[in-house]
Amino acid sequence: RIPFVWGAAGDEVFHAALAAQAEAFAAAVRGAEPAGAGATDAVAALRSAELARDAIRESRASVPG
Repeated sequence: RIPFVWGAAGDEVFHAALAAQAEAFAAAVRGAEPAGAGATDAVAALRSAELARDAIRESRASVPG
């Protein structure tokens, strides 16, 4: 669990994030510039996660023991 999401203020943080996402989506539907992360950001995040996963696997494979 991530403390800022599941801590005492977790519900407030989660609901605020959902509200911001819904407001940004509604604005984009009305013709505003999209706000926040886009498809390029999602691809980069996934690639970063894959690289991190691979690095962890490689480091485990090279640990003597």
